[in-house]
Formats: sequence, C-alpha cells, structure tokens
Amino acid sequence: MMRTYTGRSIDPYAIVPSDIDLFDIARGLSHVCRFAGQLPRFYSVAQHSVMVGDLLPDDLKLYGYLHDGAEAFIGDLSRSIKHDHRMYAFRNMEDRILRVIAYRFGLDFIKLSLDPDIKAADNLAALFERWTVQRGEAWDPEAALKYAFDSNFLGAHSPKHLVPLLQRLPSFWEPWDPPHAYGVLVAKVEAAL
Repeated sequence: MMRTYTGRSIDPYAIVPSDIDLFDIARGLSHVCRFAGQLPRFYSVAQHSVMVGDLLPDDLKLYGYLHDGAEAFIGDLSRSIKHDHRMYAFRNMEDRILRVIAYRFGLDFIKLSLDPDIKAADNLAALFERWTVQRGEAWDPEAALKYAFDSNFLGAHSPKHLVPLLQRLPSFWEPWDPPHAYGVLVAKVEAAL
C-alpha cells in the first residue's frame, strides 16, 4: 500500500478508479524527474506532460496531459531501460494503472496508448527536452531531428507526424519548479475536461 498526497491508501498492483485523483497525479508527476534525474537541473514529468498536451489539437489535449499519469504512482524509468524486454512487468503495471486513469477521466485507453499523434507529440517533446535540458543546447530542429533518426532516439516513428508539431514547440523554455508544474498541470487538465 502507498499513501497519496490527498491521503488515499492505494495498492498500485490493484488500483481502481476511485483511487485516482487529479491532485495526486499532478503532485506525483511534479516531483518525478525526467531522464532518471541525469540533468543539470530538475525537470519534471508534469512539465513534460503539459508540453505534450499543448502540442496536440484540442480533442487530444487531455490525452497528452495524462499520457504519463501512471508515473505519478510508480515513477519514471529512462527510455532505454523502460523499453527493454526485461522490463515487461514494469510496463504491464504502468499499462494497468494508465488503463484505470483513462477510465477515470473518460479517455479511450487504446487511443491513449497507441494514437500516432500522441506518440509523435511525446517523442518530439522528449527530443526537445533531451536537446535543450539534457544537452543544454539551443533548439535546432533540423540538427535535432537528424540526431534523433541517426541515433534511433525516435525508433520507427515517421517524420510525417513530427514535422507539423515543430511549429508548436515553445520559443522560450525553462524548467519549472515542482509547485509551478503542479499548478499548471492541474489547470490544464481541468480546462480540458
């Protein structure tokens, strides 16, 4: 059992819709650091989720804001570890929790998991973050996309889904502290409901 920010006692192995609260999701995600914390400064999954949602059209924004919601309860793993075949049990648990979050917020779990536009926004945000936060370089879309495809950072993802999103990336960007990330994520989810 784990105790959440709002005082619930939940079992992440047997989570149910009544366990899910937006404030717990936002609190957890605002305190989970991207890239396993291997960054020059803290950058939260909550801010990443806001970026992903903001890259998407209105009908998909809520999906983007909540696409990593399970990480509020089980944390985040770096991409190379999470997608390794040996991490099946972790991914399975993450999917179970995400399925409950989708149900709680009236979202289609299959769309949340597989929609190419959501995946493209998630991947582009991750690339942008790797380039600007982790590497500390000024955003250069052409160089970043070349790096992403050369290094297989984006896997088999097609550039046709990424290129239209490039114009929606923020022109100025700074990592937020956890209280700010929490507040923005809550406000964005509430506005999208």
